[in-house]
Amino acid sequence: MQNSIQEKLHIKGKLVDFMSRTNHHTPIYKEGKGNFHLSYHLEMVSDSERVQRCKDAIDYYISNESVFCELGCGTGIFSIYAAKKCEKVYAVEYDEEIIEIAKKNAEINGVADRITFLHANALEVDLPEKADLIFCEMMSIWLVNEPQVPVMNHATQNLLREGGHVIPGKVINLGELGNVDYLFDGVELRTSIAEFTGVRPPRVATESRVISTIDLYEQNEIQIRKSIEFQSLVKERLNCIRLFSIVVLAPGINFHSTDTLMPVTTTPLASDLGVLPGDDIILDVKYTHRTSINDAIFIPRKRERHF
Repeated sequence: MQNSIQEKLHIKGKLVDFMSRTNHHTPIYKEGKGNFHLSYHLEMVSDSERVQRCKDAIDYYISNESVFCELGCGTGIFSIYAAKKCEKVYAVEYDEEIIEIAKKNAEINGVADRITFLHANALEVDLPEKADLIFCEMMSIWLVNEPQVPVMNHATQNLLREGGHVIPGKVINLGELGNVDYLFDGVELRTSIAEFTGVRPPRVATESRVISTIDLYEQNEIQIRKSIEFQSLVKERLNCIRLFSIVVLAPGINFHSTDTLMPVTTTPLASDLGVLPGDDIILDVKYTHRTSINDAIFIPRKRERHF
């Protein structure tokens, strides 16, 4: 029988402002806290693919003796799940409203005595002891918008015991170039858009390429600067890059994309580039973790051929 934590989650019965469909996965950094509307928390806990993959990864590593720490516990679904598997859980959350909801959910599920809630910034928090397993799901496409990378830099250096494990362990970021409509009835609007259910994807014109691999056990750079080679498969005017990721939660337990977590995203190139089949393309990529995907820069150019 599937765990019933989702059915027991308590969300305050009050009127809240709903986030739009296209920005609902972007945290609100009011006072640097990165909080989400309650409507999005509800979407997240009801996303069965996201939730079950994360539970499977926790099951892979956790034992009765584990000290488990969740950074950004939200409404508490994964800290509660872990508390039913081990005796000591630290749940860190910076949003004072959401952490109270998480505490209530821990009481409802009978595990409040096993969870120590810490109202703290995950970028700076210190634990009473080192953790055997750290879970942090502050992920956005390519890990750009949310602080997954700087938080895990802090966690692995200061919070994880030697030989401990982190979830996720690795994120592989990929891209492919293509063409998408930005002009409608004389109105042009170039911006990033997530491929939520019903959103038409771009016309892909190249093979996919690995742009970066982020090993979250290691200390990672915050600024990314890369030049990636592509080859055109068809004649096309390239004007966008389609971004997607593979999240390695644990060995053999991978997550790709849903509407609530790391949806495949299309973002404009800095300039259009006309290509023919077989053309070699260099894409200069510049972005910074914990900013905005709209601030990322993607500059395409053809590789010069020397005969």
